[in-house]
Amino acid sequence: MALITTLIMVAIHSFIVELMREDKQLLNLRSWAQGLNRVWGPNGMFTAIIPGYLEYFRPEFHPWDHHTEFLLNRWRKLLGFNKSR
Repeated sequence: MALITTLIMVAIHSFIVELMREDKQLLNLRSWAQGLNRVWGPNGMFTAIIPGYLEYFRPEFHPWDHHTEFLLNRWRKLLGFNKSR
């Protein structure tokens, strides 16, 4: 999990750098500050998932510890499957 996290973070931040380069914002500190705030700020994309993510590192963790039936039902409905299948 730690290795995959590192690889994902490197990939995502590499994409961010490339997009900023293409937008000619690579040296714009204000753009960097705004972007990093969106990703890592108090209401940032990654900041919001940290508590749930850290649970995966618990020795006794199992994905079934979290109730996700509502997600399964939503996707079944979206994909046209009945709950009885």
